Amino acid sequence: GNSGGIESKGFIPRLSFNYNVNENQSYYVQFAKGVNPGGVNTDYFNSNAGGFADTLDNGISDGFGTSFANGDYVLTTDAACDGGAAALTNAACNSTYVDYNTDTFSTFKEEELTNIEFGFKGTTLDGRLQYAGAIYRMAWKDQVNAVNLSWDHPDAAGGMNAVGDAVPGGGTLSATYVAENNFADSRTFANTGDLKMQGMELEGTYLMNENWSVRGAASYMDGEFDDGYCDVGTFGNGLAAFAGYETLTPESDGVLASCDLVEGNTINRQPALTFAVSPSYSTDLNNGMRLNARTDFRWESDQYLDTVNVGQSPAVTTVNASVGLSNDNWSATLYINNLLDDDTPRQFGAGNDSTITSAGPFGASNYSVQPRIPRAIGLRASYNF
Repeated sequence: GNSGGIESKGFIPRLSFNYNVNENQSYYVQFAKGVNPGGVNTDYFNSNAGGFADTLDNGISDGFGTSFANGDYVLTTDAACDGGAAALTNAACNSTYVDYNTDTFSTFKEEELTNIEFGFKGTTLDGRLQYAGAIYRMAWKDQVNAVNLSWDHPDAAGGMNAVGDAVPGGGTLSATYVAENNFADSRTFANTGDLKMQGMELEGTYLMNENWSVRGAASYMDGEFDDGYCDVGTFGNGLAAFAGYETLTPESDGVLASCDLVEGNTINRQPALTFAVSPSYSTDLNNGMRLNARTDFRWESDQYLDTVNVGQSPAVTTVNASVGLSNDNWSATLYINNLLDDDTPRQFGAGNDSTITSAGPFGASNYSVQPRIPRAIGLRASYNF
């Protein structure tokens, strides 16, 4: 089989300056760097017959004694291999749409995060108000993402997989088409580019009296894909083309594999604004019991689901509440989670598995929705022996 590896070395300094104005107030400035070591993609080193690496290295038989090897299915600037029906009917071009081999993504570099932060914390109002806040700026270099690389030719539709099958635009297939689901499970980790983020955070707790207190937190984060960020995971599903994004190719742009240029877009799956507030009440009862009650409100702004900023998840408000009794030996808490019974899905996803269903919009054959747990009412109890 194939062999290879990667050596990852990292220097992770952290420098912090603290200034105490008095015993109730302080400020700090911090510079820190962190790394996540590089690694290998094991599928590219498994040379089992008919497997992922074997197909990339040795090609695909057309059933008539001809094997189309590695160089044959790499798309080139040759017009005969540059899309359209001609690419499927020309014997020099294999119908699988790949421009990489076992060496291209066999390893991935370490990713590096650099953070500069200024913050403060303190107490006031005779110790009844505690507060803390920070502003920060982060640079994320060589981000690693798990992607499913495309095996489809854009014109290889309808499950064509045999020589002689008709192709769009006329003609017949002269090289074997590899169904995308054959290798859908070969998840690849790849460095997709750099990100930059900046934001602020603020939190505090206020003791209104001996019974009531309230805790609050708010954050703002502005993040975007930096210059040159090119997503190999979206290439081939049609989403970036629909949104009008530029595609980079190895032949023209020197990238490892064809990818969609999403520089300047907002980072996906990250709300820009979050806000939370939690009022609570506690008191001692005359019978030796203690009563505790709390409500948690949390709001998140809308967020993009993909790097091309097409799909979007709406803003979400969740409310949880609880009330409990306790003494030295036992406690019982009645709780209600998702009090408002919000049904906004927690996550959306799209995939390509033609064993489930045929191709759908933007090349995805199936879509997944992770539902939010509906309103739940329960009781927790404990006893100390």
